[in-house]
Amino acid sequence: RVTADAGVLWIDLARATLARGLTPPVFTDYRDLSVGGTLNAGGIGGTTQTVGMQVDNVLALEVVTGKGELVSCSPTRNRALFESVLGSLGQLAIVVRATIRLVPAPTHARTYQLFYDDLDTYLADQRRALAEGRFTSLEGQVQRTMAGDGWEFFIDAAVYYTDTPPDDAA
Repeated sequence: RVTADAGVLWIDLARATLARGLTPPVFTDYRDLSVGGTLNAGGIGGTTQTVGMQVDNVLALEVVTGKGELVSCSPTRNRALFESVLGSLGQLAIVVRATIRLVPAPTHARTYQLFYDDLDTYLADQRRALAEGRFTSLEGQVQRTMAGDGWEFFIDAAVYYTDTPPDDAA
């Protein structure tokens, strides 16, 4: 676990935890956001399909309520407040400190970008990749073609590992 104060950015938290061989289980694609701010929004990333959102990996919070009270909350202490604040867009309280679950950090990543010009095939492969659990991180994106005359779809996936690299042929 790691405790981050208000204003700490995910990139700084990552640097500090990776130096100890640990990492939060999920990051958003943009790491220059504050921990508290992202927890107010939910925090979706490439590993969400297997480890949940960032808010699902929070162990405890300290928040300032609308009455100006500093309150500690967790799944076992002030649970209703804890569950209400996460993902509330700051409407119920401001997160000033968060304790987040950590996991061992893999030492390697193999990334894959799979491009499609057909939406149906793209969606079918995205569903299959999710169902088969082949990737540690899995995201899909849609973008304009370089010529600007249509759309292309791509799966952005990664396998994180320490010892055995993934079988690219599979």
